[in-house]
Amino acid sequence: MQREEDLVRRAQRRDADAFGQLYEEHFERIYRYVLLRVRDQADAEDITQQVFLKALEKIGSYRWRGMPFAAWLFRIAHNLVVDHWKKKSRQKVEAVAP
Repeated sequence: MQREEDLVRRAQRRDADAFGQLYEEHFERIYRYVLLRVRDQADAEDITQQVFLKALEKIGSYRWRGMPFAAWLFRIAHNLVVDHWKKKSRQKVEAVAP
């Protein structure tokens, strides 16, 4: 856990190698989580990339609270999956509407 906390702190200081290590360590689990929920490989790949882009963009606001960094990534992934299904639902309604 200490190693991960150090990586996060380094990534917050814009250390690209540290963020790259976090990406490598968490990518597969986040991807599988998303894929199970959207059931489409291309959408899962896109959303997973969005998760890490958003994490990179917001890592400065991340606060270590004793929870694994993955919990924060899964929260981002969850929110993006919800957004994905809302968008899909709106597209269906728009396609059916006269």
